[in-house]
Amino acid sequence: MTLVDKNLVVLNLEGTLCVTNQMVVENPEKLGALFPSMYLRHDVFDVLHRLKQEYDVVLASASCNEEVALAMDYLQKQGFRFDGVYANDKVKTAFTGAREKDLSRVYADFRIAPSDIAKKVVNVEDVNIDAEVQKELEELANGARLISYSYFTLPHWSFSMVVPVNGNVPVTILVPRMNQEQNPVMDLGVVQSVIDELCRLGAGDFLIGYERFEMRGIKKLQADIARPGILGGSEGKRAATYRYLAVNREEFPKGQAIKAFYR
Repeated sequence: MTLVDKNLVVLNLEGTLCVTNQMVVENPEKLGALFPSMYLRHDVFDVLHRLKQEYDVVLASASCNEEVALAMDYLQKQGFRFDGVYANDKVKTAFTGAREKDLSRVYADFRIAPSDIAKKVVNVEDVNIDAEVQKELEELANGARLISYSYFTLPHWSFSMVVPVNGNVPVTILVPRMNQEQNPVMDLGVVQSVIDELCRLGAGDFLIGYERFEMRGIKKLQADIARPGILGGSEGKRAATYRYLAVNREEFPKGQAIKAFYR
């Protein structure tokens, strides 16, 4: 964690920065054999280094601790170290797991007050089919996709959503999800361009930057979503305004993914 007052960029791992090649092995206790290789976006190292010059950059991933540890070990060997790493149970909620992220520990570590979350934090997630994001947000907003789950309900969506703190959530950039069959993959540099533009337009305030933001190939999506009662305590629901910037893969440069081995 840095003592310099910088804005914060929160990145997901699997599907956003890379995709791991998971294999069943005879000796799963050997971590190096669990995830022997991964594919990274080809410009990932350049972009991470450039982001870190201007912002605090942390990883917040619901992936298992072993997978994150192996990926971090590889990235550090290539000369990059995150300002903070939050994996698995540090960000997953008890009820919804990987479908919803709790970043409250991240905010506390970087001394970000709830009222400053939308101003000082930008979150980057991957999404499987960006064309369906707006429809899915609309359905979440009106409760149309709530499904029964024993004694409580939870929404079913295709990308992780951030748990609100006093009704505050960060602006989230949605990038096309990586997979091993889809190569070439979109440049990660698009994400840096969007973040820098948000910062520039808002003079350091991501929320103001979002309101003023316009860029070809990036769609602004906004929805007031009330979280299910299981997360809202006695109030029953906890509403927040979710602001997304969805990236159209076809509008931006692409390159061949890098195949890297853990060992």
